Order: sequence, then structure tokens, then C-alpha cells
Amino acid sequence: MTRISESAIKGLFAEHDLEVVSVDIGEKRTKRELRVVFSHLSYPNVEAHIFTAADAAGWTPRLDSVGDIEIRHPIVKSENETESGLTKLSGSFRLLMGRLRAFRQNIGKGEIPDTIWAHYEPRWHRALWSPPHHTPRHVEEFIRYVDPSIRRHISQLNDLGFATIESCSGLLEEHQDREPYWPYVMFDERVYPGAAPHLFTLGNVAGWDVGYAPHNFDIYLRVKRGKVILQSFDRLVGSAAFLCSLIRNYREMLNSTGITFQEWWQRAFSYGQEGYS
Repeated sequence: MTRISESAIKGLFAEHDLEVVSVDIGEKRTKRELRVVFSHLSYPNVEAHIFTAADAAGWTPRLDSVGDIEIRHPIVKSENETESGLTKLSGSFRLLMGRLRAFRQNIGKGEIPDTIWAHYEPRWHRALWSPPHHTPRHVEEFIRYVDPSIRRHISQLNDLGFATIESCSGLLEEHQDREPYWPYVMFDERVYPGAAPHLFTLGNVAGWDVGYAPHNFDIYLRVKRGKVILQSFDRLVGSAAFLCSLIRNYREMLNSTGITFQEWWQRAFSYGQEGYS
């Protein structure tokens, strides 16, 4: 890219069929920032995917007052550094959208997700929470209670930083005393701020159904009907490995800055506050 411009930035996303509502290259403001706003109508659950791609590239995402997704990046003194930020953003979108191709094709066939992360009703009272970080349990403490056929998968998911709370293989031979649950994995969304959109993205990439657990928090992934169970668990682990690599720098940033859940919620969901208007 030889020059930062609105048309050049819009061109970065044209290949992904994402509707860009506006681009602001910060020429008329004292605090110079690049801002790109995407329409939440681009496709269902696009909010979680843009949050994930922005986090991966070091941009700051939030929802605006109409539910569209704004991502921001400071314009630094060196134009080369600013262009590097755009290059990282373009790269993270290209990688993630490539993995989401099947998900978006299924939407085109009428398979609409039941739960959209950003529009889930409890988000309004969640913004008032000030919960502590959850320290993940060591896998050795609970792995013996996990169904044998998926112990390897659950161990790997935890090793990749996606802490699990419950799971079920759904295999009859492992539940001879009762009817098994449909195969699922429940993830702890409070292990780090911003985990929820990442976990929704994980489910979409892996081809699992995604929603919230019956108690209205924690992320609940279920194998889709008609899919081979253990192959689905293999795909989930592979998708988690991809996502772990993609968001590694974001997780490292959280560790270095110590951002709290309350700060993250205020940044992601508060409209019209100073610094966001």
C-alpha cells in the first residue's frame, strides 16, 4: 500500500464481502486514529468474527449505538508503522475468513445461528459485572471424569488456553447406565476478557452449534446433528490450535496490561463515552 486512503482501506475487505459502513483516516481530529465501521448486517455473528480478527491484529473493537462494529488503530508518526497495522489487519481477516468459508456457505443455505453473540440479551446486565478472572483448573484435576474417548481432545483444548468446564462424548458405549447427552463442550468465558467472541468464533470455524449454557453464561458448543462425533472433536481441536495462534499476541497483551473484565465490557459495549464518540 503506497498511501493510506478510504478507498484503499475499503479495498482490503472487498474480497470478504463485508459491508464497510464508513472509514475515517483521522485527518480532521486531534487524536488521530484509523476507524473502520462494519455493518452488523453483513451476515449473522459477524460481530464475534470482527472482534476476533481485530484482536489478532492489535486493533480495538467495539459495538456502536446501532450494533455496527467499529475497529480503531492509532495513526503513529511513521506511516510505515501505520501501514503495518493495516497489513496485520488484512492478514488476520484473510486467515479467519478463509476458515469461516464453510460457515458462511451454510448461512447461504439457510442455516442461521440460533444465538448471535453480540445481541445476546444478558449483555446489558453483564456490562455492570466486575467478576474476577477465573484461574483454569489443571487438567490433571478433572481429566479422569471426562469420557475416555475425548480425554485427549479436552486436554488439548485446555492446553491451548480454552478452559473447559463440562463435556460429553455422546457415545452410547460410554453411558450405558443412562441416555447420553448430545455431545458438547462447555467453555469458561471468564478466563480472560474478550474470550466470549473468540469462543463463538471457535465454534463457527469448527462447524459446531454455539450458544450460551442453560445458566445464561459460559459458552456451550454442541456437535451438529448428522456429524461424526469423534471427527467433530478432532476438528474442534484443530480449529482451537489455529485460533490460539491467531490471538496469541492479544492474550500476551492482556497479561502485560492487566485489563479487567469491567474495563473490557465498557470498551466493547459502552456508547458515546469519551474516547469513543
